[in-house]
Amino acid sequence: MREREDGIPPLELVLEVDPDHCVETVAKGEYERITRALLQEGGDDEALGERLELLREFLLTADFPALRRSSEERFLRGERVSFYLRREGGNLSYGFLASP
Repeated sequence: MREREDGIPPLELVLEVDPDHCVETVAKGEYERITRALLQEGGDDEALGERLELLREFLLTADFPALRRSSEERFLRGERVSFYLRREGGNLSYGFLASP
């Protein structure tokens, strides 16, 4: 992961997708997991809060039908499907990681 000019690495999450759970479902599950963790900790974990915001933005803006088609194509080719979400310089980016 590259560091920004101020020395802080960009925020990044990697989601593992399987044939029974699309990118949207996995992202929603991670969003719920982080929300529960923040509630248990009293909401004081800044890193978890940043991850939650990253997932929220992704869930509100992503083209899930297109992502679902892309992941299905990868599964049909027998590939492992990993998906990244990244915030760098205030911008959200996301995509599939290359299959090993």
